[in-house]
Amino acid sequence: FTPKVYSGFSLGISPVRWEAEGKPGDTLRNVVTLTSGTRTSQKVDISAGYWTLNEAGAPVFESHGTMPNSAASWVRFHPQEVTVYPRQRKTVRISIQIPDETPSGSYLVALFFQPPEAEQEGESGAATVFIRGRLALPIYVRVGNVRPDGKILEAAWKTFDGKGQLPALKVHNQGNAHLRMNGFFTARSSTSMKFEGIVPGLPLLPGQIRWIPLEFQGEKPPPGSELELTLHVDLGGGEGKVSMKVPPVVDNSKKDKL
Repeated sequence: FTPKVYSGFSLGISPVRWEAEGKPGDTLRNVVTLTSGTRTSQKVDISAGYWTLNEAGAPVFESHGTMPNSAASWVRFHPQEVTVYPRQRKTVRISIQIPDETPSGSYLVALFFQPPEAEQEGESGAATVFIRGRLALPIYVRVGNVRPDGKILEAAWKTFDGKGQLPALKVHNQGNAHLRMNGFFTARSSTSMKFEGIVPGLPLLPGQIRWIPLEFQGEKPPPGSELELTLHVDLGGGEGKVSMKVPPVVDNSKKDKL
């Protein structure tokens, strides 16, 4: 038999993340807008859970919020289920009640948007398979007097999936709040050619170390070449200027033949 696959779940979410801030006892509020991306109506169940970032910086979502920095139990939302019709927008109201006596720190929670449990349907001579999809809205909650404190440890050429070889910054967030180091840079090669680009605003959780790729705008230098970087980035205390070198990549295979 030939399986027939129906995914049929396509939603747009705005905002794509929420970076909330408050003190113990505060109630924080926001509104999420859901937009249909299909020509049929979609039933959506909404729930709260925990999320974090792995060593590569990819989000990992979990249904249960038992971690010490989980804010899953603080969240309330209405409605808990909704039907989104074609060319229609629906809103979901969210509130976060920060408990009294909550220690200062950075807390995480996610809202999950997914179709109800799929029911299998049989057809003559065929199998009908439903694909269960899920979208997530990551939420950062800063409580009390917390701030990020980023430190650039080194720069080097690194290979990234889907992006190839790029110069990158090894960054350590020594602070007690998540860091998002937006910025821009200029790079000069050994032949005095000038290149420009941006430092993407990728997040680092407290205590995390990860490589942040630099993204060129326009012409790119030869991969593996030596570069002089001038960075304008916010490492947690406002935008500042940082200068450093990206050493050239040594081809050991050629060296061994000499």
